[in-house]
Amino acid sequence: MSMLGQFDDNNLPLRAGLAYNEIWGYADPMTGREYAIIGTVQKVQIFDITNPASPTFETEFTGGDDSIWRDMKNYGSYLYCVADEGTEGMMIIDLSDIESGATLLSQPTTDFLRAHNVFVDAAVGRLYIAGSNSQSSGLIVYDLTTDPANPSLLASINLPGGYVHDLYARNNTLYCNHGNNGLYIYDFTNATSPVTLGSLTSYAESGYNHSCWLTNDGDYLVFCDETHGRGVKMLDVSDLNNLNVVDLFRSQLEAPTYTNSIAHNPIIKDDLVYISYYHDGIQVFDISDPTDVTRVGYYDTFNNVDYAGFDGAWGVYPLLPSGNIIGSDVLNGLFVLSLSNDALPVSWHQFQAYRQNKTGILEWSTLTETNNDYFQIERKTSGRFEPIGQVQGAGNSLSENSYRFVDTDLQAGANYYRIKQVDYNGQFSYSPIRILRKQEEGYQLYPNQLLPGQELNILLPEETAGTRLRIYNSQGQWMSDFPLEGRAHRLALPDWQAGMYIAQILRKQEVVYQSRILIR
Repeated sequence: MSMLGQFDDNNLPLRAGLAYNEIWGYADPMTGREYAIIGTVQKVQIFDITNPASPTFETEFTGGDDSIWRDMKNYGSYLYCVADEGTEGMMIIDLSDIESGATLLSQPTTDFLRAHNVFVDAAVGRLYIAGSNSQSSGLIVYDLTTDPANPSLLASINLPGGYVHDLYARNNTLYCNHGNNGLYIYDFTNATSPVTLGSLTSYAESGYNHSCWLTNDGDYLVFCDETHGRGVKMLDVSDLNNLNVVDLFRSQLEAPTYTNSIAHNPIIKDDLVYISYYHDGIQVFDISDPTDVTRVGYYDTFNNVDYAGFDGAWGVYPLLPSGNIIGSDVLNGLFVLSLSNDALPVSWHQFQAYRQNKTGILEWSTLTETNNDYFQIERKTSGRFEPIGQVQGAGNSLSENSYRFVDTDLQAGANYYRIKQVDYNGQFSYSPIRILRKQEEGYQLYPNQLLPGQELNILLPEETAGTRLRIYNSQGQWMSDFPLEGRAHRLALPDWQAGMYIAQILRKQEVVYQSRILIR
């Protein structure tokens, strides 16, 4: 990875030898300008990083106490900030006019005085407070849908796993990191009476179960144990009655002399997981094959000599529209990074797989190509990948090229696809892996082209509990879920941007139907 820009203030006060902590990102939907939000011992600071080579200080907010730990998340233009020392409560900051100046709206202390982490389930408009002084054995839950400037308390609830250090939430399903008690998964549809869906309390290389992030398809969870020498786990959560670690991976920049690195915080974007590592900086892993995770890049923010202590990178945020990655180092401040694949013969742009009637459609594009002879399409249903077709490449190109392949012989069960790119000299590289399952009969989704405000019709062959509609944008980013109760449905989609979307019908975690829809 390459560093595009950095900011560090050597005059900041230290606490336990640390100056900085968590980081988050924000893109102004009106102007497109991008911002880094970083915690320090005394403040939350905001930087304009639209020009990544020159991060520009915008403003800061003082909580009132010194704290090693700060955390922040946003719901639209509202930012919620907590600290795990002192009596600051929660700072609620309005970012809607950030170019002119963000505004501290309030700093309530009624429900808690300090907390370790905060998480926003944007799909349902909920705010979760973890590790608070007033709820040390569970979570505090707020509703954001009515008035996000003034969150309304829904529940302060004990949980079977006890103290919650961090969590990931999507559509009322919570994946909670309970420290030494392991990982628990809950259904929080009813915030005052959550249901335990599954737990993982014993696993290889277990430690302090610290943080996690869910893949776009919802089938896998990456989680980190904040303990020296523990690997990062890839957990199959598609069957909550049979949670299974399918891969374990790690960064070891100082191996073989030292091998006890610590992963801190993960965030997933598309087929990559970005992880902040104490001592080993920002690490990026390809998770397109969850059973065989591989590292694809890193940037070391800290001059490490061994893995003693907890110096180095604290947080990472890779979700900015520009594709730039921001990270925080406890002593070296803000980093703006780029993950470049310019050295590869093909610069992959997109790779989508979807079903159309009884066929599988593969579509991919490249941004650049160097000596690219052809693409070999490979499929696996069990055992090894086997070639099923070939598409000619562009040779040498500096412009975007799009390709398509139709698989008319979908097999029963899961069909795994990858594309082998082959150079003129016989060298080759692989795309990420995509999965399709043979379409079940009797599902209908129409029209496949929608005007703003037009409803989407869905017909199911039978009523089955746990059926839902999940929609992704063309970049594979999860947009929303809709429960499907009954057989016939008419849905008004949110006011999304015009473009192509992928609609999936899931039945008990299994994708049974998939189609593309175009919003004009």
